[in-house]
Amino acid sequence: PLIEKVILKFILHNHSVVPLVKKNLIEEDFTYPLARKTVSFFFSQVEPQTQLSFSALLGSIEDKEMSGFISSILLDEDTPFDKEAFKGSILKLKEKRARGSKIKLKDAIKEAENKGDKEKLKLLVNQFCNGINGRGGCRHD
Repeated sequence: PLIEKVILKFILHNHSVVPLVKKNLIEEDFTYPLARKTVSFFFSQVEPQTQLSFSALLGSIEDKEMSGFISSILLDEDTPFDKEAFKGSILKLKEKRARGSKIKLKDAIKEAENKGDKEKLKLLVNQFCNGINGRGGCRHD
């Protein structure tokens, strides 16, 4: 997906953003297997205090498939490379994860209702409400 490539391209041109990406996204946010594998590599190898040059780090990649994928991203002129596209792509992946979590939580709530598990239901509803408005419960306006 393009949004995953945008993030990876930005990382490849500016590896100092890896901690920011790592803070906002998880590896599972990347759905394309090579994108996930690549971001996993960067998350595990790049730290703010890394002394190894980024070109040396890229040169250390032994996986030919991942190396080819990285090269294709670097050479792809159709993948935008700008700060706004980067920030927007991070937000889109975060929103996608939040929607997925919300769906799973709704399913868990239905299951708890069907089983009559009031304690679990109360806990799940509170989690759901916290996720919706970031506060300790749903509003009752």
